[in-house]
This record gives sequence, C-alpha cells and structure tokens, in this order.
Amino acid sequence: MPRPRTVRDGKTYHTVGAAAKLLRTNTMKVKQLMGDGTLEWSNLRVNGPLYISEASILAYKRKQLEAKRADQDGS
Repeated sequence: MPRPRTVRDGKTYHTVGAAAKLLRTNTMKVKQLMGDGTLEWSNLRVNGPLYISEASILAYKRKQLEAKRADQDGS
C-alpha cells in the first residue's frame, strides 16, 4: 500500500486518494483535474502510484476559496 504522502527532491506529494480527501472531493474529480493540467502530478516509480504535488493542491484550494469569496461579495 502506498504512503499517502511522500517527499521527493524537496517537494511534498500526496496520493490521489489523499488529495481527494484534502480537496473534499472524489478520486474521479482529482483525476479529471490531473488530466486537464490543473493539478501537477508525477509517477515517482515505474508502475507505482500516481502522486500529486502539495503545491498544486494548495493552489487549487486557494483558487476555489477566492472564487467563493467573489461570489459572496457579488451577492
């Protein structure tokens, strides 16, 4: 079983499942975000689990929060 979080070359990565928990969504949505380039991901080992960078997770969460605040201000 892969570790939910790992550090490689000074960057922190989370598994797809751990990223889904952090983003409060499901793994299909995370994979969709990976596919369209919103989340930076890496396959750290050949035939290993996919990992998503913590920086891209936090940037996406920040973007969501800013959009939510803009909607509340506009109401």
